[in-house]
Amino acid sequence: MTRGTSPAGFTLLELMMVIFVVGIIAALAMPNLVLEDDSQALKKSADKLLTLLELQGEEAILTGTQRGLRLFQRQDDGDTSYHYQWMAWASDQGQWLAAEGQMRQLEGEIRGVGDLVLAVEGQPVEIEQELKARGDRPGSVGETNKKDDKGKKKQLIKPQAVVFSSGEVTNFDLTMTSSDGELTLVLSGDYDGVSLRDGEEAGD
Repeated sequence: MTRGTSPAGFTLLELMMVIFVVGIIAALAMPNLVLEDDSQALKKSADKLLTLLELQGEEAILTGTQRGLRLFQRQDDGDTSYHYQWMAWASDQGQWLAAEGQMRQLEGEIRGVGDLVLAVEGQPVEIEQELKARGDRPGSVGETNKKDDKGKKKQLIKPQAVVFSSGEVTNFDLTMTSSDGELTLVLSGDYDGVSLRDGEEAGD
């Protein structure tokens, strides 16, 4: 007679993954029902981006995979909007790729922003236009390290800031000013993690 086995309990890793997914859902479920001015919209977007960066740190530690934050701008009928995209380092291919699965849902727009200034390791970094290479989804990476049908090498997209598997973050400052000019926020990353502060505090 064989003895039945009792079901195993959840491991710590499984519980952390559940918490991570719940955090993603909560960040994506921020209500947008109330009419907002530019400053309010920017504050909400900045808070969301901070939360997602913290979640990316947890994901990087859990999976042992570097995660990347890519910022780009999009032109639509003469209007400029700023967007972010999460990326993951594919060690088998030796390049950055658009993050898959749940992370794809974390591409988004930084709403309410009129001006965006990025500095990495103390040096200014240009926020480029999104790539629109043939066969690539807007804002994604696709086959950007290969040549197109005209023999021209497509642009290889890389993140401006990296969240390492240790949980440390590239030293960066992202200064965001609302379209109405009433609010400036600075999102920063360093080896101690990420933080969000008022622009006036940053200038002190």
